[in-house]
Amino acid sequence: DLPTKEGQHIRQDISVTYNTSQEKAADVFRSFRGAEIGDIESTFIRRTIITTAQNAAGQMSLTDLISNQRGQLQGQIQDNLQHEMNKMGFVVDKVNLGASHLPDAIEKQMQQKMAAQQEAQQAEYELQRQQTLAKAKVAEAEGDAQATLVKAKAQAEANKLLQESLTPLLIQNKAIDKWNGTLPQFTGGGAVPFLNLRDLGGVSGEGHSTVPGH
Repeated sequence: DLPTKEGQHIRQDISVTYNTSQEKAADVFRSFRGAEIGDIESTFIRRTIITTAQNAAGQMSLTDLISNQRGQLQGQIQDNLQHEMNKMGFVVDKVNLGASHLPDAIEKQMQQKMAAQQEAQQAEYELQRQQTLAKAKVAEAEGDAQATLVKAKAQAEANKLLQESLTPLLIQNKAIDKWNGTLPQFTGGGAVPFLNLRDLGGVSGEGHSTVPGH
């Protein structure tokens, strides 16, 4: 049972690997007056581990103990435990922190907090996604508008060039190109009729003519 600096408590699984070297064996024997190793583990070693872990955890918050500061807690317990057990002839090899067991009320609060954080993150993601889609639509609309404007300008320029190129002489030449060679029919005598070349462009049978003076 480990207390936090807020006064809350959690149950923490802790495993400790230690040994006694040949050089320290005599110290262990003298310190515990020849007691069995099982008795030493259930008394001195167990109490030392619990006390060391509680002192280290009491300086940290609950959030630190169950999140990103677990490594710091583990290192502090190992350093302090090494110091205490070395006095009695033991050498600590490794301290491992296992599962943390929170009270039901705290567990529920933590779950609610995590759920709220996940919802906030999801809302932020959705907002960014909608903003990205909106920007894409604006860019697409601007692109379509620009393309339409360019097309309209090109068409206007083409119409202008076409209009400028349609001179009276060019129109008359086009009419001659379309003439089938048949003179229009007319009545009267005397002067040669005046042919309107503008009218020849559409002549395919009987034509139209004007006779000066009639």
